[in-house]
Amino acid sequence: RASTAPPRFSKPPPLPRLADMSLLNVRVPNAASLPSPPVSPRDSLSEAPTVADFLPLNPLEWHPLELARQFTLMEFDLYRKVSLNECMNQSWTKGDARSISPNLLALIDHFNLISKWTTSVIVCTVELKLRVKLIARFVAVAKYLFDLNNFNGLMQLTASLQSAPVARL
Repeated sequence: RASTAPPRFSKPPPLPRLADMSLLNVRVPNAASLPSPPVSPRDSLSEAPTVADFLPLNPLEWHPLELARQFTLMEFDLYRKVSLNECMNQSWTKGDARSISPNLLALIDHFNLISKWTTSVIVCTVELKLRVKLIARFVAVAKYLFDLNNFNGLMQLTASLQSAPVARL
């Protein structure tokens, strides 16, 4: 007797072309007046996205696979811009790192931004049952990130879930 368990999540609707999708094209339902979350990290110091830019995005309203896809697309745009020279001799740690390794630093900034956003969403949730759902959702997103071979995104969520503020809850 083989029993099949119902799927944990409903299957997301098919996407027209994954390469054309970006977080800018996807809006939070019922929140048309809210600004879109930023896709690229800082273009200049005055335009640097903050965790507050991502707060309108409710992770429970989106399928975990779609969240993983969007994280992967954002990171791919950043990752493909990093040149080999930016990684040589730890140039991102030098005094003029912004001019030597701008793309690598943008990828690092994005890592920190997503980790802080995930931590903020979990910590700012007061209701315990909702917080448990959020943590479960981020674990599911992490599983899909692993399936998509997005190990940087997986580490973003892992770092967030293992951070001190989340662990203290």
